[in-house]
Amino acid sequence: MLLYIYGAPYVYFCIAWAVGLITLNITTIIYGFKHADRAPKTTTQNITARATIIRFVLASNLQGSIKTVRKEGEVLLIGALLGTPAVAIYKIARQISQILARLTDPIAQTLLPTITEILVNNEISYYLEYRRRVHWILGLSSASLCIVWAMGADWLIAFGFSDKYQPAVSLSIMLMIAASIAGCFATLPVTLLAKGQATTLLRLNSLSTIAYFIILPPSLIQFGVEAAGITAIAYQLLWFVLLNRASSNALNLKA
Repeated sequence: MLLYIYGAPYVYFCIAWAVGLITLNITTIIYGFKHADRAPKTTTQNITARATIIRFVLASNLQGSIKTVRKEGEVLLIGALLGTPAVAIYKIARQISQILARLTDPIAQTLLPTITEILVNNEISYYLEYRRRVHWILGLSSASLCIVWAMGADWLIAFGFSDKYQPAVSLSIMLMIAASIAGCFATLPVTLLAKGQATTLLRLNSLSTIAYFIILPPSLIQFGVEAAGITAIAYQLLWFVLLNRASSNALNLKA
């Protein structure tokens, strides 16, 4: 707020954001250490607990970094291979597809504490029922929004932008389907975090992102900007398969 009042340059806002993020991470680690030291433990146990906390925090933060690399990397690829007009079409479509995330955020914010509590109490049968209900709620709501958008996408794109952005219609629908897949199975990455397997989640995220960037360039060259939507759907399906297997292993369930 002070930077805005005094009209500071944009770089100062970036520095303030970075300092705030670093402070948050340091505070999280400090409170994690304090919580780990409350119960009487041996020195070896305390060292193990602290190392676990550090790995968890680092892995969790790297998740966000990989997501940012994927989002910005695909924009750079589209610009390099297809030009600026394709980037504009893609950004319009991506912004529209993110409406789903905004609508499902209230549910997503409750998943980690709820699932963690369920798994700490080892209530596996209740966890499976809870997960099924969440998948149905998110799946049906996402599918409904996809259908509503598909019905009016042509008119809305033409009204909000112009006819030259009509390729964003089909691309936005495909990206919305990809976002629906991600949102529908949002309990799976949360399950790995609740089981303390942030490093496993990071490894899977890295592998799927590498696969995404291997597939994306030839797809863009062959099919144009709409290939970004097809690749996004393929990425989310791969992500679901990997997460489903990993979460089943973490809970000793049959995948």
